[in-house]
Amino acid sequence: MKTIRIKQPGILATVQDNGRFGCQHQGVPVSGAMDLYALRLGNLLVGNSEHDAGIEITLGGFEAEFISDADFAVTGPEKTVFLNGISVQTWTFHRAFVGDILQIDCTSGVRNYLCLSGGIDVPLVLGSKSTYL
Repeated sequence: MKTIRIKQPGILATVQDNGRFGCQHQGVPVSGAMDLYALRLGNLLVGNSEHDAGIEITLGGFEAEFISDADFAVTGPEKTVFLNGISVQTWTFHRAFVGDILQIDCTSGVRNYLCLSGGIDVPLVLGSKSTYL
């Protein structure tokens, strides 16, 4: 089931989890979230396992539309986060409804994490959902 449609990824938005381990001897990097604490806490805020994937947003400029009702949290350094143009707090559980628009802009720091209830449904590659660029 799809939850969001990313309208603007900003400079860079990738799917990240805790990383992939056990393949370094074959030249495969661990990858994973740059701020594991922020990703793990975001997942716990929405009822996911702390090991689930989230969307790592670098330097803001992110916009997404909810295409189904969903619970979400945005963690990381203080950013400007808006739901339907209204400022919402980071490090907090929120509920969005079909058609709601989420915007994340950069005011300080570098990376934020968008965690969605139920996690991110992308294939596992070598035991991880993390993007390696």
